[in-house]
Amino acid sequence: MRYIPYGRHTINKDDIQTVVEVLKSDWITQGPKRREFEDALCGYTGAEYAVTVSRGTAALHAAYFILDKIRAKY
Repeated sequence: MRYIPYGRHTINKDDIQTVVEVLKSDWITQGPKRREFEDALCGYTGAEYAVTVSRGTAALHAAYFILDKIRAKY
């Protein structure tokens, strides 16, 4: 049976090295790389702010929370 891929991942040696550096550091879930990634997201999207979370469910909760705050404002 043939499968249609939902996406193709591109992981190069620099990506792997960066992950290894983070895993060996004291900052796995927070720290300078997280902030660097959020800043890069802002630069790429033009957004003023970016926040990373641990998983998709947390992202949905955060989005719901923000939408509720925006709706209450108006």
